[in-house]
Order: sequence, then structure tokens, then C-alpha cells
Amino acid sequence: MDALIYENFVRGAFGYVLNEDKTMVDRLGDPAGLADADYFRAAELDELKAAVAYSMSIYNFQIREYHNPSEEDYGLTRYFVQAVHDAERPSEILELIQRYKQELKVKYL
Repeated sequence: MDALIYENFVRGAFGYVLNEDKTMVDRLGDPAGLADADYFRAAELDELKAAVAYSMSIYNFQIREYHNPSEEDYGLTRYFVQAVHDAERPSEILELIQRYKQELKVKYL
């Protein structure tokens, strides 16, 4: 289940900007082929960080550019990317994905 949370987050971020209707890209459908639950289980931590931080950055751009976030939420967009880079375990990254979805994605996207 945890790996699917990761996969869907990455697929959703890339689909948001690559598909006109903002639907998720297919499994492995992102340009780097990282949107795959199996990849989550086998990947190195740095690769997971890159995929999640970039996915958050995609959403962050949309939030900042088109949704006029509060100053606090603008700060959260920066916080989450940095927190992903600072994470030491995949479980921390999954927790950050969940928090990001609750605190920013649901609110703006």
C-alpha cells in the first residue's frame, strides 16, 4: 500500500501538467520512469527523494502561479521539498507525501 501512495503521487503530479484533463500518467509514464510502486521498493533513497521532490515542485508551481496561496502555505511549499531532501528513510517520505496532500494539494488543487 505504501508503494502505491508513492506511485500515485508521482503519476498524479506528472499527469497534472502533461495531460490536458490533468489525469494521472500511466504507470512508468513520467519522463524518468519513476512512477511505479515496484520502483519504490527497490530504489535508492536518493532516487525516491528526487521523484517526490520533483513531483511536489510540479504541484508547488501550480499552487504559486495559479492559486495565490497564503504566506504560510507558500512557506509550506518550500518546507515540504526541503523535508523530502532531508529524509533518511522511505517511511519519512511517505509521511511527507500524506501531509503534503492534506495540507496543500487538497486545499489548492
